[in-house]
Amino acid sequence: MKNKILLTALTIVLYIVLISAELPKVIIPLPSPASMIIINGTAVGNCGLGQAIQNLTGTGLQCIDLTSGVRINIFNQSLNTTDNVIFNYLNLTNNLNMNTNNITNVSYINPFGSTLYLGGTINISGNFYVGGNMSVKRPYGVFTDNTTQTISSTTTAYPMNFSITEDNYYINIINKQNITVKVTGDYMFEVSPLFTCSGGAPNVLDLWWELNGVPIARSNTRITLQTNNMNIVETIPFIIDLYPSDNLRIMWHADSATCSLLYIANQTNPVRPETPSTILTITKISEVQH
Repeated sequence: MKNKILLTALTIVLYIVLISAELPKVIIPLPSPASMIIINGTAVGNCGLGQAIQNLTGTGLQCIDLTSGVRINIFNQSLNTTDNVIFNYLNLTNNLNMNTNNITNVSYINPFGSTLYLGGTINISGNFYVGGNMSVKRPYGVFTDNTTQTISSTTTAYPMNFSITEDNYYINIINKQNITVKVTGDYMFEVSPLFTCSGGAPNVLDLWWELNGVPIARSNTRITLQTNNMNIVETIPFIIDLYPSDNLRIMWHADSATCSLLYIANQTNPVRPETPSTILTITKISEVQH
């Protein structure tokens, strides 16, 4: 009985195998990645991995890849658009010049050892990692003064003067005292005046920052000179949010008209350069965030 059951089972299996061998093989292809280049709402080509954007010009330029988010793969030399470019994955095999208004939502850029030139604004929502060297051109300025600055009243606030521009980029000083910037940002200031008083010791001097004619809260620094003809340099740092419409001044006051910001000319034996009465360095360190 057992042998009969076993034989019947083997017969059924063999029959199924024979039938299957005669059936045609059907292959159902997987759908390809849904990716396209869109300009002004019209699909103009494919931009999946391995595809290229070939010198496209227009507004509303997008490259949408539904399998991995928004993706742009660029293998040519230029991309020109008058609208924002939105992507989170960028491949480059050649140097690239991008002249755009804004580039947003960047999460991955792979230059393959090539160079990326960006003429617009980049807003990066995620982390930004640099494996090699990076050079960023930020506004900066170095300003000095080669005069002794005196006061005539102990009840008046005086602006510090900076008559010489040693080096600058996008930062200027107007009328020797009004600091202006061309781009909005958080700016680091370091001012180093050389204080001295010839009489009335001990003398008290104050230094503070004035933005658009109004003293900045909690910006005052007080210096005390214990003896007459004592020279002291104070380096005072401060960070201020500035806009192109702003005017910033550094103010000072002393309790004696014998006090001044001292300038010292070149000296010899050994040769030494001038000592400015004021030295000011300014660097943009960040964007304004509120």
